[in-house]
Amino acid sequence: MGQEGKWILYRLIFETRRARAKLAKRALELGNGHVHILVNNAGIFPFGPTHETTEEVFDGAYSFNVKAPFFLVAELAPLMAKNGKGAIVNVSTMVADYGAVGMSLYGSTKAALNLLTKAWAAEYGPSGVRVNVVTALVFGPATLCFSVHIVLGVGRWDQGKDNPRNN
Repeated sequence: MGQEGKWILYRLIFETRRARAKLAKRALELGNGHVHILVNNAGIFPFGPTHETTEEVFDGAYSFNVKAPFFLVAELAPLMAKNGKGAIVNVSTMVADYGAVGMSLYGSTKAALNLLTKAWAAEYGPSGVRVNVVTALVFGPATLCFSVHIVLGVGRWDQGKDNPRNN
């Protein structure tokens, strides 16, 4: 299957609302009505020069790397918030923060996910949902390191009953 064929396949899997809703419904079934953690780990890596990127590849990258996590969070985070607990982990890359040749499209999708992480932490954090991003950093051919960016929900710890200072 060629590159364009792969994009079409990925889009069919994750782009449709029905597919995301089905995935969320299945997670709820497996968790007996509860979802405690969502890990947005799936991603596609469209590397190449900006001027060679087709609109189909662009749309596929944003659909898979940004739209799918956005709507999975929209389906599941309110349920976590209603239960007063949960965790969302988004997987990103250092390319989201540092420009690199041939990685403008991929890096921009992950930069969008990083911003969404902060917004979701502010939105769902006060209800007990932790939202974080994990970023892989590559320092050389044999060195891989993971960076965890902790994004705290606004006011939850200081005001919550779980804070030992409030007991």
